[in-house]
Amino acid sequence: MLQLETLFVEGCMELQQIVVEDDDDDHLQSLFPNLSEIHVRSCHKLKCVLPITMARGLQQLKVVNVGWANQLEEVFGHTDRVHVMTDKEIQLPQLDMLCLNDLPNLANFCPVGYHFIFRSLETLIVESCRKMNTAFSLDQRNKFVHAEAKAPKISMKNEGEEFNLRPRIEIVCWKSGQFPKVLPSKMILKTDKQT
Repeated sequence: MLQLETLFVEGCMELQQIVVEDDDDDHLQSLFPNLSEIHVRSCHKLKCVLPITMARGLQQLKVVNVGWANQLEEVFGHTDRVHVMTDKEIQLPQLDMLCLNDLPNLANFCPVGYHFIFRSLETLIVESCRKMNTAFSLDQRNKFVHAEAKAPKISMKNEGEEFNLRPRIEIVCWKSGQFPKVLPSKMILKTDKQT
């Protein structure tokens, strides 16, 4: 496991966990020190790709590509046990591509309250992830991308109509060659009303 560079899991329809969380966080953080790519496709019972406790140990990670997993709720998440890390800021300094496709139950990139920083992110694709609540933002000073998990959106009903307080945003594609003031220029945004 220490030499593993690419994790590719596809078509494991009954798979519920790739790595089982345990009480030894140090063990999990050092499990995949050379992992540079994660590709997960068509694993419909998977709830999270990897436990949040592993994230700090993935300093060589360059690509995260996850798609077509119907029950996936978080990319980095909690499995069966409750675990709270005291330092909730996690850096993945080498990550340059993040692709999340057709994940109908994906709520967040990570558990609520956690904050990821991507220093090298060049490509961000979030497509057909209608429940996504993670806010992606660009730090103009140093051009780092931040991902912060937010609580689910609150909606209100008024005379039979439902209003979302924040429109859901779908990021279809972004390449970081040009940086505008607020959001990356190649980011295509769609709200629920446009689809």
